Amino acid sequence: MWTRTETRTASATPALALAFASLCATAGLCGPARAADGVATAPAQMLVDVAALKSAFVSRIGRPVYVLDVQLNQYSASLLVQDQRDHDMFDKFEAVFGKPLAEGQPVKVGDVRCKKQKIALSDLDFAPATRLLARARDLGAAIGGYDVPGAVSLDADPFCKEFGWHVYLSGKDETHEGIDLFTKTDGSAGTTQRMHNDGSWERLDADALIAGKAKLALAAPKAAPSHTAGDGRERNYYREVVAELDRLQAQIGAPLALQHIGIYEDSLSVDVYSTKNRKRMMRYSFDAEGAIRGEEQETPDTDCKKPFSTSDFVLDRLPDLIAGAPAQIPPLARGTVHSVHIQRGIVDCDAPYISIDIEDERADGNVEYSARGKLRHAEVK
Repeated sequence: MWTRTETRTASATPALALAFASLCATAGLCGPARAADGVATAPAQMLVDVAALKSAFVSRIGRPVYVLDVQLNQYSASLLVQDQRDHDMFDKFEAVFGKPLAEGQPVKVGDVRCKKQKIALSDLDFAPATRLLARARDLGAAIGGYDVPGAVSLDADPFCKEFGWHVYLSGKDETHEGIDLFTKTDGSAGTTQRMHNDGSWERLDADALIAGKAKLALAAPKAAPSHTAGDGRERNYYREVVAELDRLQAQIGAPLALQHIGIYEDSLSVDVYSTKNRKRMMRYSFDAEGAIRGEEQETPDTDCKKPFSTSDFVLDRLPDLIAGAPAQIPPLARGTVHSVHIQRGIVDCDAPYISIDIEDERADGNVEYSARGKLRHAEVK
């Protein structure tokens, strides 16, 4: 059964619903519903009855807290809170539409980021969040090609500087790059930015785009994968990796700016940085008969973006190192090589190293060599 508030807003236009939500917030008309045991119940319309939602959280938490993170959508909401008296006490409270709120779940201090960016729950207003979400939907509809956003969050940026409400517009293809809409907790100082595929940001005029006075320049479509036919001869890449890397370098026409090499007996994967932007790379995948498929990829966030070349490790000795790897682990001396990986260290980005995984029916093992071919370790996993 709907409450009187739900009946009034169920058929309302989005503008009327938002106006009603604002009235609830300013006049205090929308209090939390209560379950039979007296526990506050979340409103059935989470993005409309925002004052009732806040009241439900206030009642459930029952003590002064700071809010560090909010996740809000049509069906649920969650708050990460810090006790105002004990700053080492963090809890997460969740609300599901139309249901009593559960007790908070403790959160470890070490799992909380940006501890200084917060707002007292008593000062928090959810109305700016719903207004920002409505603005994001209007922007996405005006531009076209974006998914309808269904969620809004309150959090800090990756550098723990800006703290406020965020809505993210996700494009339906790579030409529609992601757009982030932001306002401060009170709805002021709003910004709209687009994140380009190369990692740079562009400030957008959302008002002009929504009014049709400006158009968004779309990103260039992703290049279609390239394909080089094989010769039909079946390869063993553990033995033939040197010749195949030489073939790829001749095809590209330049030294390989390597990010990672993955070698399997019947396949080879070579990741090469883009010469213009190391946030993008080409992945060349070799099949068992030497065919090569090249496809652009995003460089992993954890990568140090420092290329290495085939002259930076003992390429000419690689087949022998692979063949001799099982003997380096006596219990697995009769095992077989599962895969080989060559890359720089993720943490210190030092010289590339060679990692060889061994397997047999009893156990797995790993043999690691330095770039100069010196054995670092050989062990059963």
